[in-house]
Amino acid sequence: MCTLGNTIEKRKGEVLTSFKTLLQEHGLKATLQRLAILEEIHKHGHIDVEMLFASLQKHFPTLALGTLYRNLNELSQKGILTEVTLPGQKHKYEIRKAPHVHLICEQCGKIEDKTINLDDVITRLEEENHYKINCKAVSFYGLCEACQKDPSAVAKKIPCSPLF
Repeated sequence: MCTLGNTIEKRKGEVLTSFKTLLQEHGLKATLQRLAILEEIHKHGHIDVEMLFASLQKHFPTLALGTLYRNLNELSQKGILTEVTLPGQKHKYEIRKAPHVHLICEQCGKIEDKTINLDDVITRLEEENHYKINCKAVSFYGLCEACQKDPSAVAKKIPCSPLF
């Protein structure tokens, strides 16, 4: 195997090891199906159930859709996955990570995670409104770099309430 192939296999092994540890830290068995679910979600970043199911069936042809939903629910309840709800799109899943915002392309549907510090904004909102914010979900809509270069690309009208 070439050096690049060895590097890829090593990284894949490290990712699987970290997923095993993650599952165990949350009191879950590191089954092959759970590891495959996490690996697919990690590979795609954000993925809907239908696409995830199709990808997993290549390796687990007897996997039932109900089994996938049970695993997704359990992984979500344990705080390993986050369900991403976006207007005009199917619900998607992502592996929970540091707080971030979503940049969503209105043309191709691509979702990018961007880390941005919103602590000051949240603190100000809580103090000024005597409110305790428990959940934060921020998405920005526009055209990704690739779609901006495509002269035929026109932003779809995804329901969005402008902030300003």
